[in-house]
Amino acid sequence: MIELRDWISELNPDALLAEGFEAAILGVAERCSQEPVVVYDAEKCIEILMERDGADRDTAVEHFEFNVLGAWVGDGTPLFLWRHPR
Repeated sequence: MIELRDWISELNPDALLAEGFEAAILGVAERCSQEPVVVYDAEKCIEILMERDGADRDTAVEHFEFNVLGAWVGDGTPLFLWRHPR
């Protein structure tokens, strides 16, 4: 089976990854006339910050919003999906 990073690289070698959040990758997304980018589960990213850094939820959310979600690094910047609460 092809490794996740290799698969993403085959789809778009310029797609960027949010380091340390591999467990939150959902897949890739495409739009008309744009290269595929990696899609992360935003809530899972926050959970990773809480577990990895021992942060409480508010601190993890603040860190995520400013340092991860708020980091535009070009066209290969990942997307972060917020799921509808059911």
